[in-house]
Amino acid sequence: LLAIGAQEALERHGIRCPRDVSITGYNDADFMRRLTPAFTTVRVPLNTMGALAARTLLAWLGGEQPERSMQMLLPVELMERGTTARLQRD
Repeated sequence: LLAIGAQEALERHGIRCPRDVSITGYNDADFMRRLTPAFTTVRVPLNTMGALAARTLLAWLGGEQPERSMQMLLPVELMERGTTARLQRD
């Protein structure tokens, strides 16, 4: 939604996407590919994130002492669509 707001604000100032600037959103919500132009986004593994959160919560409710701070690196995927321009090389 922030990417859509950015595009609208830029257009109000005469800046067009992707002619003048590229915009990339985050989390690849289904409607992002239905917009015109379709938005480039970073797809995150929401199902995996939810499953890991649920397992951690169940372990905590079961009496386990999860780490106070835990980090996991999950894969993401760039879904390149119409709001990003190809890099112009000299």
